[in-house]
Amino acid sequence: MIGVVLNVHDAVHGRLPAEFADQLIIEFMGRATDERVDSLKSRLSGSQGLWAIRRKGDPRPGGAPIPVTPEERQYFLTISPQGLFVQGATAVETPLAESVSGDMAAEGRRYARLSELVGAVRNLV
Repeated sequence: MIGVVLNVHDAVHGRLPAEFADQLIIEFMGRATDERVDSLKSRLSGSQGLWAIRRKGDPRPGGAPIPVTPEERQYFLTISPQGLFVQGATAVETPLAESVSGDMAAEGRRYARLSELVGAVRNLV
């Protein structure tokens, strides 16, 4: 498992539990080799991002809760590889789904500025 610590700036939709209001950990599956960690760090670039996440163990929409240990409840997951957006040099990028043409990733990459995408998401909810 690879854990990425996020400093929370804003919750665009929904509420984070109080204990995660300032910082949380995103869990990525897979073995944490130096190469994988370095690759993930470079793709995330240390800038702000828009993350579509769910707390580990929470149900998917319309689904049942997923049984996890109490320790696992401290982690969050992206809802899909398309669930992360960062500001690129000229437009919004999807670093976990660079070559994916799924609806969510493609829609996010249409925006020149991350702030524009955040505004659009706020207007949806």
